[in-house]
Amino acid sequence: MNLSLMLNSVGFYQILKLSMIPIVCVMKWILQSKYYSREVEMAVLVVVIGVVVCTIMDVKVNAKSFICACVAVFSTLMQQISICSLQKKYSIGSFELLSRTAPI
Repeated sequence: MNLSLMLNSVGFYQILKLSMIPIVCVMKWILQSKYYSREVEMAVLVVVIGVVVCTIMDVKVNAKSFICACVAVFSTLMQQISICSLQKKYSIGSFELLSRTAPI
């Protein structure tokens, strides 16, 4: 994500971070068959509309920075989903998982 910030504007970087929410929801729905309540779906829809509006306003993106941004979003997405799966599998919290997997 830091490389994406270096290549893109701060506005696009913030939009990218916001777009993680609906992308994670969709990928969990596809990969894990997770369903969300109507309230969560409406909240995610508001985020998506906001991301679309902001993307239209901030069009200063070139191909190299867009590819970097897509790689950053995909890698962050996969990391979040795998961490969530490990937490559920072993019934542990985020700090306990970090202390068990991070080197001393």
